[in-house]
Amino acid sequence: MSVTAAIAVVIPVYNGENFIGRALDSVFAQTLQPVEIFVIDDGSTDGTLALLTERYAGRVTLIRQANRGPSVARNAGIRAATAEFIAWLDADDWWQPEKLERQAAALHANPTASASYTGLRMYDEDSGKVWNQAAMGQSRVAERLRTCNPSLTPSCLMARRRALVIIGGFNETRHGCEDWVLAKDLADVGPLLPVDEPLTNYRVNSTGLSSKVEIVYRDFEQILEGTLLRGTMGLSRWLWRRRAIAHQAFSASMTARSVKDHVTERRYMLLSLRTWPSPWFESRRFKAAAITFLRSR
Repeated sequence: MSVTAAIAVVIPVYNGENFIGRALDSVFAQTLQPVEIFVIDDGSTDGTLALLTERYAGRVTLIRQANRGPSVARNAGIRAATAEFIAWLDADDWWQPEKLERQAAALHANPTASASYTGLRMYDEDSGKVWNQAAMGQSRVAERLRTCNPSLTPSCLMARRRALVIIGGFNETRHGCEDWVLAKDLADVGPLLPVDEPLTNYRVNSTGLSSKVEIVYRDFEQILEGTLLRGTMGLSRWLWRRRAIAHQAFSASMTARSVKDHVTERRYMLLSLRTWPSPWFESRRFKAAAITFLRSR
């Protein structure tokens, strides 16, 4: 495959000295090299800055800012970039060598598309488990974005710069669903193109999941009407609202279960079943509910 494309890579990092080297080395190993590499140091207090200046001086453009979160950092990279395509890489993730080339080829072949996304290779740092997650099919992804984020993490995305200008980049007011909002906004501008192979290596980190359950669910509630239900009316809007709440409540319940917060698990499970009691939508909820409520007897 021979592709010529101007690609900018944006890497936000906060206290990532243990991971940023692997992320950057995977960028330099790409079969299609980016023309711009921006590392946005989001107020790190560990050895991140020293590592960047010692090992990668002259190879990346370093932008420093006070700690304001990954969305602000990613937007700083978007503003600095001039390339046609922009790809993000979180500091604790890394790419397979063909990632940028495959996505650039997909976008070149489909000029109306706003972005491309890859499958994931998931690494659970607690259990050591590794598994592949294929990219969701294009015919399903736009609809699925109304109820959940189908694993469209920033690290697996490559977007057209002009699409990002239209939507204004990442929503900096969101604190748990910012990547979901970005994907939904991009899907409303143009098609999202899958690259099926797991070309993005994604590190699963369960630290802090218990406290994030409530944060992520509240953030979901705040994006439901204005973002997820955009373009729907009447009965269709009511149905999509119920489905979204049922799915997100179930997801919150399962996250709470994973950290053994069984009170929160039961509360969100009840909300999911009350909101959408039919087994014809996400039938796995009922098997999970049996486990939840039998445990509490």
